[in-house]
Order: sequence, then C-alpha cells, then structure tokens
Amino acid sequence: GGVHTAHIIDGRMEHAVLLELFTDEGVGTLIRHG
Repeated sequence: GGVHTAHIIDGRMEHAVLLELFTDEGVGTLIRHG
C-alpha cells in the first residue's frame, strides 16, 4: 500500500497538469519512493 510517486505542480501556471503529464521535460517535480 501507499503512494509510490507524487507530482508537485505550480497551480498558477496555465495548463500545468497537462504539461507535466504529456511532455518529456515536465514543469513540476516528481518524487518517487524506492
């Protein structure tokens, strides 16, 4: 159980979620466990 990955995204940036998920470089920070 538990969370294996989390994305920290700046909500002030327009379309930040889409850019994080659908671009190779992303716009946020990915935290991965293990």
